[in-house]
Amino acid sequence: PYLAVAVELEMTLLREVAAQLGSVRAQRPSETRTLFVEDTKAAILDCAVRLMHLLDRPDATSLLRPGIMHELHYWLLCGQHGAALRSLADPDSHASRLAAAIAILRTEYRSRILVERLAAAAAMSLTAFHKHFKHMTSLTPGQYQKRLRLIEARRLMLDEGFSATSAGFEVGYESISQFTHEYRRTFQAPPKRDALRTRSMSHAIKEEMQDAERASAA
Repeated sequence: PYLAVAVELEMTLLREVAAQLGSVRAQRPSETRTLFVEDTKAAILDCAVRLMHLLDRPDATSLLRPGIMHELHYWLLCGQHGAALRSLADPDSHASRLAAAIAILRTEYRSRILVERLAAAAAMSLTAFHKHFKHMTSLTPGQYQKRLRLIEARRLMLDEGFSATSAGFEVGYESISQFTHEYRRTFQAPPKRDALRTRSMSHAIKEEMQDAERASAA
């Protein structure tokens, strides 16, 4: 268990800020990476912290959030991976076109989705779609959909108290044995054991935090 902040980028704002910054050398598709791990820069962290503070001030959100988001998009575009974000903002880029297919997978992951439909949404041939999708996500469309199902099943068990069987059916599996097999392969434990282990770890961390708070208040 860990604490994290996820901020969803706004494509309209990303395109607006990119246009204001002017053009840079476009990356070739083979150069574009879509997953990054790096230390958070101070300016970006500052924006994230200010966004979090707005959670306690809902009356100020409508006034202050737009400016903070504009600043956040600016720092991201000026950063090390700005070129990749510019590619995503370009409606004619592979990344932008694939986003339409990924949106279908994210909203309809419970259902059977024909790859031909995804390729059409991305305006690509089947061959090109498979190639660029794998490059962008490191997964095939089927693997990506499976990952979405398993992540949601895990959330249902941890956050909403679903049983393993109920969670499997809820996310679209027709065979619980298949669900259990694929869950174990992804999370290194069968669903029920993984949920119990994660809840136990979360409870232990919560107790440690409470002990630390009591100690600091003493």
